[in-house]
Amino acid sequence: MSTVDETSVLGSGFQQESLFFKAIVEGALSASYLITAGATEQMVYVSPQVEPLFGLSQDDWMRRPRLWVDMIHADDVGRVLHDLATAKSTGEPFRSEYRVIPKSRDMLWVEHRLAPITGEDGETLLLGTLSDISFRKQVEDALRELAFLDELTGLYNLRGFLGLAEQQLTLTKRTGRGALLLLVDVDDLKVINDSFGHHEGDQALRDVADLLRHSFRGTDILARHGGDEFGIWAVEADPESCEMLQTRLYRNLEIMIEATKRPYRLSFSVGAVFFDPTRENLSLRALMERADSLMYDRKRGRPVA
Repeated sequence: MSTVDETSVLGSGFQQESLFFKAIVEGALSASYLITAGATEQMVYVSPQVEPLFGLSQDDWMRRPRLWVDMIHADDVGRVLHDLATAKSTGEPFRSEYRVIPKSRDMLWVEHRLAPITGEDGETLLLGTLSDISFRKQVEDALRELAFLDELTGLYNLRGFLGLAEQQLTLTKRTGRGALLLLVDVDDLKVINDSFGHHEGDQALRDVADLLRHSFRGTDILARHGGDEFGIWAVEADPESCEMLQTRLYRNLEIMIEATKRPYRLSFSVGAVFFDPTRENLSLRALMERADSLMYDRKRGRPVA
């Protein structure tokens, strides 16, 4: 175990409890340390967990009390140091989650806690813990992603579409480059469900999702809005691409129908709106209402300009 003249740094209150303290922290999964609370920081104790967690020895940490700062991800270091300074000035416990880049390891997320502890003689030290929370962050990221994805098709859901399309609309207005919004409504999905079962109806929706993936670019936003309706936001489009993309979509539909040989003939109606930010300033809602109107005109067989 590494210390720097531990008995001279620790007051009598800490000395009486040090063996008990070490037994607890060295059996924990988190890395722990004790550091003096004065202006000149001096590391008193570092638990052995720092080595597997960060790839650095206890002696490394003992010699350099602020070694952990050097490993903080560049995008996080400013926030972490600001929060730490605030906690020290107010006397409040410090807690932060941030990314670190350890020696000889991939980046990981840690939760860092720091709180003052006082011994019987009134001496104050700071007790810090560093816990690897990378798995929890992965789960949180996955749950966030699931909140924006349609479970059946794997496309974005309406919530995800609205958020991403709003971002792209703002970018479109800033750059002056056009964009294309398409709404696609599957024809007679209820008939497919009633005649062949909901499993076939679900398959029809998955087929449409696959069709969209093959017909549009990876940079375009594809979503199932719910039920039988899909939405596409095609970035950096021009007026000519409006007709071209619809032609490609229907051509790929015919290819898919021939390849899959489903017991029904899949079809859908499309409403497409080209948005030119240099000529008009429309909201996403207004664009969707315009595309929705065109889609239902096509579904009813009315001529679409």
